[in-house]
Amino acid sequence: MAGNVKAKVETAKKAPYTVAGTTLEEIWADVEKKGPKVKGELRAGSTSTPAVLPNTYKFEEEQDTKKPPKKGEAWIVRAVGGEITISPTIKYPKLASDKDLSDEDKKAWETYISALLAHEDEHVKAAQKGGDALADKVMEVEGRGEGEDKKKALKAAYDDYKKNFKSAITASTVDDAMQEAHDKLDSGGHGPTLKFTKTK
Repeated sequence: MAGNVKAKVETAKKAPYTVAGTTLEEIWADVEKKGPKVKGELRAGSTSTPAVLPNTYKFEEEQDTKKPPKKGEAWIVRAVGGEITISPTIKYPKLASDKDLSDEDKKAWETYISALLAHEDEHVKAAQKGGDALADKVMEVEGRGEGEDKKKALKAAYDDYKKNFKSAITASTVDDAMQEAHDKLDSGGHGPTLKFTKTK
């Protein structure tokens, strides 16, 4: 094969949301009010990884000699070059101030945030796997056309490719490929837990 459709994950953008409280319990209550929802469930942190398909691809053109038509020629086209762009954004809680926290709570919060961001970084890495899987799906699509000569056969092949691509690579296909990678990562847990004493 002359090349590959590839996926590139850009540097993740950080999107903190502000939380406040004088204790870890109060801070967590604020997280529960403001935290992002992932599949309908509250999460302290989340990583969105929208994928954008390229506007153009590099194509490989191959004459179909296995199933030649009775008249004219048959050609097959498939994408062998192009870059899928993934732009991650990490949402996470950031304290407005820690001046009212005890030294022990400050340390606990810092440890928690460090572990949370490390988990979200794993989602950024998972996005690469999702992008690679999506690229493989794109390269599986092909178009075949027949015509009295190569030019007409290729035109028919590209028309067939467009139809097949539209059917195989939908918005749902893109989202599912990315979500599958994230679900696989989260099958082992949704990241760290902030431990604190509940009084309410």
